[in-house]
Parts: sequence; structure tokens; C-alpha cells
Amino acid sequence: MTREFVLENPRPYDIVVVYSVTAHCDLCEDVRSEMEFAVYSFVNQPEKQTRPCFFGVLYHSKEMSPVFQYHGFTTVPYITASL
Repeated sequence: MTREFVLENPRPYDIVVVYSVTAHCDLCEDVRSEMEFAVYSFVNQPEKQTRPCFFGVLYHSKEMSPVFQYHGFTTVPYITASL
């Protein structure tokens, strides 16, 4: 069910997702920090927004492994934008 909200078009919103891990990845931490800055900037400039945008971070785990495999991710961090 969640694939239809993220992957299928058309939809009246955009989605930006960072795929990451929770430990032992300095680059992942840097990307997460930059993502927070980007989200803050986006939220604080509503006059420049043309449509809603959702931001998220998906951490690798046993349960999320099929999602990472579905997209073919072999390294992290990985950023996707579904516009």
C-alpha cells in the first residue's frame, strides 16, 4: 500500500527520502544533518512552495531490508526525490 503513495504518479505532492543506517556511518550523519537544514529551509519559506513536499529518513533494519533491496541500494546514504 505504501508504494502507491510514494512511487505511483500522478500525485499532488513530492517526497524526498534519505535511506540510511543508524550507526557507524559518519557520511550518513552528515547527510542527515544537511537534510534537517533543507527541511527547515523549506518549511520556513512557504511562499516559494508550489505544492506539498514530505521528507523522511528510512533506516536499514531487518524489516526494511526488502525496501532497500527493491530499489537496489547496496550502499548508503542514498537520497531519492519523487517529484
